[in-house]
Amino acid sequence: MKKTQEKKKNVNKVLIIVLIALTASTLILTTVWALFSARKTESSEIRIGKIDVKLVEDWPKIGDPVDPSNPVEDYDEYGIEKSTKVVKGNSLGDLPAYVRIKCIPILQYYYVEDGQTEGEWITAPVAQDKMILFANGSNWVRSGDYYYYTKIVDGFGQTEDLNINWTVGEIPSNIETYPIRTDVRVVLEYSQTTNDAWKDVFKIEQLPEGMEIYTPQP
Repeated sequence: MKKTQEKKKNVNKVLIIVLIALTASTLILTTVWALFSARKTESSEIRIGKIDVKLVEDWPKIGDPVDPSNPVEDYDEYGIEKSTKVVKGNSLGDLPAYVRIKCIPILQYYYVEDGQTEGEWITAPVAQDKMILFANGSNWVRSGDYYYYTKIVDGFGQTEDLNINWTVGEIPSNIETYPIRTDVRVVLEYSQTTNDAWKDVFKIEQLPEGMEIYTPQP
């Protein structure tokens, strides 16, 4: 009888251990599945692709004709009589992006040292308020130092043109006798539209008023 009771106790212990093991396995599987499900849900908005927006501008390069109908009039090292520029962003990636542009007016003078036949262009330290700049275009809005494209640029799409015009309000007296040339350097920045990445890229807390807001796909 004692042996039979001991056997029953041992069987009961084994059953209890098996039940505990099964319960633990179920809990582990449930936890793993829950974690997997959560990760799957969180990653539902993630798209593998490329974001790449390039600046396109109509400013000629050295040696290019200023006017295609007049190839003799080349753009040489002395610059050209031109104070307008048209720029836009062209997406080379398949993901949508926010785009903004910064315009930096530049005034340079051509300086030749005594005894030399060739000189160099030197950027003059001119206050930005002495350079008068206007920029406009459909679906562009200014905020701070930047012009933001108000629409989301689709993959392989492009922005509309931003037309830039400028003039020199005042040339410093110490360089007014030198050959002068001006330009506006354009810096294009872009950011992905998801996960508020533009906050880190653009260093802003909110998008300018009137910009298209990204809405996640269902």
